[in-house]
Amino acid sequence: MGVRWAVVCAAIFLVVNGLGVAAAEPDSEPMGSNGPAALDGWRQTGARQESVFKVGEGVATRKVAGGSELVFRGVGQVPSDLSDQGWNHVGDPDSAQGYVFDAYEQSGRSSKLFRVTDPKGVVSDFTYTLEPGARFNNSWVAVSPDARWMLNGEWGQMSRFLIFAAPLLNPAAPAAGALARTGFLTLDTTVQNVQGCTFSGPTALLCTSDVPDPAGGTIPTLLEITWAGALDGRDRSAAVRTLGTLPQISTCRGTFESEGLDYDSASGNLTVVVNKPNLCKTQSTVYTFTRK
Repeated sequence: MGVRWAVVCAAIFLVVNGLGVAAAEPDSEPMGSNGPAALDGWRQTGARQESVFKVGEGVATRKVAGGSELVFRGVGQVPSDLSDQGWNHVGDPDSAQGYVFDAYEQSGRSSKLFRVTDPKGVVSDFTYTLEPGARFNNSWVAVSPDARWMLNGEWGQMSRFLIFAAPLLNPAAPAAGALARTGFLTLDTTVQNVQGCTFSGPTALLCTSDVPDPAGGTIPTLLEITWAGALDGRDRSAAVRTLGTLPQISTCRGTFESEGLDYDSASGNLTVVVNKPNLCKTQSTVYTFTRK
């Protein structure tokens, strides 16, 4: 979510609840002027509404005893110990081997924070000090299927993602504290406003991107990014392909915003969060897709 409109959402939330006005749309969403998904290789299998304060930043699939569960991050969901330090935004999370990886930012700060929560609930914090050309934005984190490497993205126009050794899971990473970048994933096409990425295989990412619309606003879009050979921490070149537009369905008209996503290789489900526009801005739709 851009720095974006969390404060606006919070204000709307207070006003709506303070006045006792119901801002919720019906559970079965009528189609407005915007349309359903048009994605190459994926078909929609479900949709449900949730509060933006519960799910509006991102989602991860965490493995638990006997199966898995979805872990969401909502607008303003920053732990009090981190908010006391000035961190004020959480990005799209990821999970590997029961560990949950979160990305936190503060506007204008010279570093960004990654927090890893182990299966027992113990947290460890890792800080990346910005290098020349790096941005404070900490929009998302994605951990490779072998749980050895962590990718991270920023905001605006980007031509590369950052590569780190996955904290706590890769022996090359520190136990806690300072985290150093090991390489770049360089893209053959500039991408815009990437809100989240998830590994769909050892050499592929699916990413949500809010692409500027010539008519105004942005268009929630799904990207596929692929490269040759599993990551090893070093620089790698990747190709970007647009798979199409994400659903934009609401009784409210305006610009929708894509948020985080997660692909669960065990079930084959892709979960994507899309935030609604204008007076419906306190609501998100959680969509599920499977491959065609």
